[in-house]
Amino acid sequence: MDAPVRDRAQIDPIINKAKPNLSTAVLCSLMKVLLTTFNAKYIHTNLAIRLLYQLNREWPGLAWREFTINQDRDDIARFCADYDIVAFSCYIWNITQTLDAARKIKAINPATKILLGGPEVSYDWQ
Repeated sequence: MDAPVRDRAQIDPIINKAKPNLSTAVLCSLMKVLLTTFNAKYIHTNLAIRLLYQLNREWPGLAWREFTINQDRDDIARFCADYDIVAFSCYIWNITQTLDAARKIKAINPATKILLGGPEVSYDWQ
């Protein structure tokens, strides 16, 4: 197993090798991907999904949307079910709402892929 990469000089060549080829670019441009989260309040923002969006905004099917934990999850699930992939940013204050919305999305559209990321995902994995 290779040693972990720790400095920028080692990372740049790896990133350059990993750039998508044309077939990957075509496939990704056809997919609708939503970066989303549940914030505790309307005044809160999620920097993670905004950063991911800004770094990948050239992909035509990419979108982001923030919800609050008090919004109707049935409405949110209906909105999200139109996407091919829904990527949630998960935290201690939103994991219950996120998992509920994910179940509802899958009930509406089983083909939608759900991705969970953030610090809460790895906390209690069993």
